Amino acid sequence: MIGRTSDDINHYNYEQLDDSIREKWMDDKRKYFVCGDTVEEKREPLKWKIEYSTDPEAQGEMIALSW
Repeated sequence: MIGRTSDDINHYNYEQLDDSIREKWMDDKRKYFVCGDTVEEKREPLKWKIEYSTDPEAQGEMIALSW
C-alpha cells in the first residue's frame, strides 16, 4: 500500500505498517467479511460472503451473469 499524498489516510507507506494497523485491519475485517463458520455469521446481512470456492488442488468453473 503506497500513500498517494502525505495526508492520505487510506494508504500507508511500507514503513508505516506496524502492529496497530494490522490490529485495526483485523477488527475492520470482522465487521465487513464473514470470518467464522457459524450459521448466524454466514447469514448476517451487509457482510461480504464467499459465493463460490473450490479445493485449490481441484479444477473448478463458475458462470456468473450480471446486468
